[in-house]
Order: sequence, then C-alpha cells, then structure tokens
Amino acid sequence: MTDEQKIVHFGPDTFLVNWKFANEQDIPTGDELPLHVIELLDAYQDEAKKAHAPVPTDLECYGRTLFIRSHGSGTFSWLLFTDEITLDMGYGTLQGHVFCQARFSSILLNKIGPEACIVAVEEMLAGLLGEKFHKQASEIHLCADVVGIDFSQVNPHQDFVSRVVRIRERPTVPEEDELGESLSPGQIEKLEQLVQQQREEGIVEPLITSNHRKIATIDFGSHGSQISCQIYNKVAEVKKRKKEWYYPIWQAHGWDGTSVVWRVEFRFKRKFLQRFDLNEAYEVIEQFHLLWKYATEEWLRYVDHSRPSKNVSRYPTHSAWEVIQSAYASEERLVCDEATEQALRMDLVVHDKPLEVMEQAQGVMVHDALWLEVDRLHSDIVALALALLIPPTFHRWVLVFVLLTFVEKMLYSKMSTEIHAVTVSMKEKPVEVLRELAAEQVALLSEEQRVDVVHHLSTSPFREVRSTLIERQRRIAKQKACVAAALGNLRTAVALMPLDELPGHLAHTCRVPGRTYVDLLSSMIWFVGKAYHYDKEKGRVFVEEVNKKRLAFGLLTAAEYEQEMQLYGADVTADDWLSIDRELNALRLKNASSVEPDMSA
Repeated sequence: MTDEQKIVHFGPDTFLVNWKFANEQDIPTGDELPLHVIELLDAYQDEAKKAHAPVPTDLECYGRTLFIRSHGSGTFSWLLFTDEITLDMGYGTLQGHVFCQARFSSILLNKIGPEACIVAVEEMLAGLLGEKFHKQASEIHLCADVVGIDFSQVNPHQDFVSRVVRIRERPTVPEEDELGESLSPGQIEKLEQLVQQQREEGIVEPLITSNHRKIATIDFGSHGSQISCQIYNKVAEVKKRKKEWYYPIWQAHGWDGTSVVWRVEFRFKRKFLQRFDLNEAYEVIEQFHLLWKYATEEWLRYVDHSRPSKNVSRYPTHSAWEVIQSAYASEERLVCDEATEQALRMDLVVHDKPLEVMEQAQGVMVHDALWLEVDRLHSDIVALALALLIPPTFHRWVLVFVLLTFVEKMLYSKMSTEIHAVTVSMKEKPVEVLRELAAEQVALLSEEQRVDVVHHLSTSPFREVRSTLIERQRRIAKQKACVAAALGNLRTAVALMPLDELPGHLAHTCRVPGRTYVDLLSSMIWFVGKAYHYDKEKGRVFVEEVNKKRLAFGLLTAAEYEQEMQLYGADVTADDWLSIDRELNALRLKNASSVEPDMSA
C-alpha cells in the first residue's frame, strides 16, 4: 500500500442537462414539443403499457437503442433510456420550458467525457426535431479520488472548516440512489430514515476496517442543499455496487490495486449555479476548475491542527487537502505514465486479440533471433566474400550485402511459415485458452519486444483504450453478478423441487437415510425443462428474450435485433417445441438408466 498522497481520478460523476428550444442566438424561445413528436412518444408508451415493461423505440442515442417506460415521472410525461443515458421528456409547457432533461451516467462520463455526452443527445434530438437547442446545466457532481489519505481517522466536526451547519458521519457507504440521481423531497426523506436506521442499528460495512474509527461516509449538507459534499470510501462502494470498471481508471494514474481510495464529491444544483451566473452547459464545463476551487477553498477545508490558532477559520489547510484542491487546476492534468499505459494496452489486446498477440509476439522473437543468427553468420559470409574477391573492392562489399540479404530472407521465410502454421492451428481453440496462451507468450518477451507488439496492435488514442477497458470491466462485473444470482436461484429451486420430479440419478437416494443426491449437471437439466415450459406457457421465445437483453445493453441495434429475430426467432415452430420436448425426455431417460453413483466416499 502506498503512503503517497495523490489524485488517481477526477471529473464529473453525474451531469444533468436541461434542453429548451432556442433561436440562432441561443436564446430560449419557449416553444413546446411538436404534435407529431408527442404522438410518436405516446405510441411508444402505449406499446410499453401493453407489454407491462419497457420496450425499444426506433430512436438511438450514442449508438444504442432508446427504450421507453410505460409511465412518466413528475413533470415529465415520457421516460426514455439506455443503460448509460436517461432522457426525461415533457411537453415543454411548464415554467422554464424544458422539454427534455438528460442524465448522463458515471460510466459514460468517464468513457467519453461530458462534451461528447451532450453532442450524442443533441444529435438524437436534432434528428427527431430538427431544431436549435439551448443546453442548460441543471445539476453537476464533481469528484476527486485520492489515495494516501485516511478519512476514517478524522473528526469531521473538528478537522473541517465549513460554511455548512449540518455535518454527519456514518459507517456505511452511500446508497445507490443518492450517488447518481437528483433526489425528490420524498426520496430524500426515505433516505434520511434509512441512514438513521443504519446508525441506530450499528450497521457497519464489512469492507470498512479501521483501528480507530469506523467511518465510511461523511456528509456535509443535505441532498436538498444547493451545494453539498460527500467524502466516502470509494473502494468499499465499488465492491458493494459491483463497479470494478473504476479499476482501469485508477490504475492508469498510479493506483497500486490495494490502497484505499477515498472520494471527495461536491454536488452543485441549479440554484447554486444560477447564483454564480452559470447557465449554459458547455460554459459550466469550462468552469469546473472554478467550481472546485470555490468548493475546496471557500466552502469546505480540511485543516491542520499542528499549528493552532484562536480563530479556527484561520487554521492552515492540511497538506492532504491541498492535494485535493489541485485536482482541477487548469495547468495540471492527470498523466498516465508510459509503463502503465503500455501495460493497460497489452491487457486489452491480449483480451480482444489473443491470436494476433501470439502471432505478433512470435514474429518479434523470430525477428530478433533472426538478426542474432545473421550476426553469427556475418563473419563466415565476409570470409567467403574475401575468398571469392581477395582485393577489398566495392564489389566485395556488394557481395557481402547480397549474401546477408539472401540468408536473412531465407531464414525469415522459413520461420514465418512456421509461425503462420502454429497460429492457424489455434484458430479453433476456445477464446479463454487463446488468452491464456497469449499471456504466456507475452511473459516471454523483453520489455522492448512488448513495446513493439503493443505498437503494432494498439494504435488507438489512450482515451479510447481506457474507455474500452472500462466497458469490458463493467460487462464482466455484471456477468459475474448475474451468474451468482442465477446460481443462487437454481439452488433454491432445486431445494424446493418435489422428489417425484427428480430426473435420472437424482431420484436415487444416498446411502445416508433421508437424503437425496443432487449434482449441478442434473439440476441444470431439470431446470432447463422447467424454464422451457415456463417460457412456453408465457408465449416467450428464449432467443428473443436474450436478444432483448442484448439490445438493452447496447450489444445490438434495433435493426440488428430485427435481423436476428428474422433469422432465429421467427423460425421456432410448434414442431420445434415438440423436438425440444423429445430431446429433454431422452436426456431424462438416459439419466434414469445411468448407474447409481458410489457415495461411499
């Protein structure tokens, strides 16, 4: 673990932008949503109401299909969303004439930045409405993640100088809703009740350990305040919420993988921004450093008690807080060191291009081995040239060059053929095996050779590489969570399974009286049958339901979804279902005739 105090990430964590119709001078006109768009959104919403679930629309934002819910929320009549962007749409008739409010998720802000997020929504709205828009910043959460500082040891009432009256510490990390949303008064009240209940019951996050105090979160101000701050253990929150996609971000800026990362997060609402005459979204983005400066210097400071003063407000700023104050300094930006960038790039290409990595790695090693071989033969070739042409003439050196080139080409051709044959033979292997082999191949390379491989296979700007790493880590984390949940549900279903439904050797009892032998494979066979009949009763097709999920996660576009269903979903007929039934019955019969397992061990 590192004792160095440093920023490993900073930037907006949540950004809400209001959209209004405007003229060429970017002045809001007060226009309302056109009737044809209202009719279109109503038609989408009616489909969702009939389905009793969100349904995909024909609209796309940042390359992903927008879904619509069957209901609105508050002043907004339609709720459109992807898993990274939420668009609350209204008529634009209420005060302020906001017809759309966009909420950008933390992962998208980290992947592409706030400016690109706004551009993505503007492209979608322009295609739908063909108008000019005024983009108004509604709420912004700015954060800095820091290592080398332990806020679990502080006394927030004595160690901070603040303009806020309400300061609260708690032994749990923030709830999911309070991190990414602008909470309504009702939601704030429920949150306060939950926090109070946790404090009264003495609930402590299992991931929070401290020899002195058990603080996971410090709140300065309430969620209803114009400006508020939360300082919390981000590593604990990441593990609890399955947000491991933060790891590549921190690693890119020096996180060692074990040190505790604390997050300092300030939340600025519309009234606060208005007080400082900050309105237009891009203008607010340009002033992030000034907002951070005000928040960390004027509104809240962590102070040093080693040099006491009669006036607490004059206590010097703690050195750790000075590091935090510098996060958004205009002249200072986080820079990924070259070695870390190379390592992250290599991690990406090994995962995404394992076969190419093996081929390139072998090629690099062959190239280096080739030059060693040519150098070894150099003296022999020179001796041969001397024997053929005794005088040290120009022709002798030409002959040496020709012979060296010939030998090099001959060796390289032979080795390249062998490399190609090896890689071709591996194309049919599972991708997990290829990744393991690629990682082993990379481990054999020298540092210079690794740089050569990365240079050839990873040419994108590092921001794009990091974005891909974030997305990959997020998908892996979601997949692991789904597998864990599915396995838990499977075990529960098998535990509740009537004995007369036991397929195959599950029906055999153990040698221990009153117990039934179960294994994962047979349990899965039984569960597949149950799942199949459930889908059949509900009139669902498994392929279709999976593709709906892929569509929601942005792995398919609406057009690709339709194409997939034409190829696979529409071809499932009653005869196919009977065939599936027969296959499942055959599996049950085969299992039933199997030899009873020996449980004596």
